[in-house]
Amino acid sequence: MEIINLSKHIEIYPAINTIIVKNSNKNMVLKIENQIMKIFLLLLNKEGQLVTKEEFIDLIWEGNSHVGEQALTKNIFKLRKLFKEIGIAGDIEIETIPKRGYRLIKKSQKRYRFNTKQIIYSGGFIAAILIVLFMWQRPDKDPDKAIKVIKTNNNDSIIYLDENDKVQEIQIDSLN
Repeated sequence: MEIINLSKHIEIYPAINTIIVKNSNKNMVLKIENQIMKIFLLLLNKEGQLVTKEEFIDLIWEGNSHVGEQALTKNIFKLRKLFKEIGIAGDIEIETIPKRGYRLIKKSQKRYRFNTKQIIYSGGFIAAILIVLFMWQRPDKDPDKAIKVIKTNNNDSIIYLDENDKVQEIQIDSLN
């Protein structure tokens, strides 16, 4: 009989749809549905790789996409719930690839992926922040560029902070 050792504490017996979880005080024997075992084995055999919905439907439901699509979603949910029950949800997980399929990821292989849009937006955002910080920190030597208008009085004068942050007032008709 084939035995798959998922870890030193978990053994999978595909022929009898059984998972045995070995604890220090006792062993837990879990009987699972045939379809769930087939899904789990397919994910394990292609560990880290995408398994498309079509592959699942062809291999498990013999191409019956009407039944297979709904059953696949329901059984993936059950398999994730099983991972939580046996305490491996943090070590192994099923990643959903929207509209395409699923991938089994072990914690040691978990990697983060970014799509092109995320990289471009992140890069643009970081560049914008760096430009703002550079402009804000840059010392201005030209006093005309350092003027910070506080308010205007009757359109005759402007009150402003000069390059030394001293309050100044200037008559508008004296500006060039």
